[in-house]
Amino acid sequence: MNNITTRRKVKIRTRAGWLFVDPESILFFIAKANSCCAILRNGDETDISLEMKELERKFSTFFRINDDLLINLRYLDKVSNQISGYVSIDNSYRFPIDNDRKILLLNALNEFC
Repeated sequence: MNNITTRRKVKIRTRAGWLFVDPESILFFIAKANSCCAILRNGDETDISLEMKELERKFSTFFRINDDLLINLRYLDKVSNQISGYVSIDNSYRFPIDNDRKILLLNALNEFC
């Protein structure tokens, strides 16, 4: 066991057990009725048993752009200037961003980049 080299992984509770995942493999989390879903870069979707507040505390490179979405800042491609703005993630997803969170996002990006 001492010879095993692991990447920086986090443990996330799922309905079926535990998911051990590198945070860099997660594009975003999206809220569902009673749970959340992790969308991974490889296209997999995994239902998890944590609330958004818990996920925000667990993942420091993620930012909550609205009530239902927590995005990985590493894959943020674009933040629009429009009044009803949006963000683009990994050139594949486009999501609305709350106006009050847009300023917070830009401030967070100053620290992140």
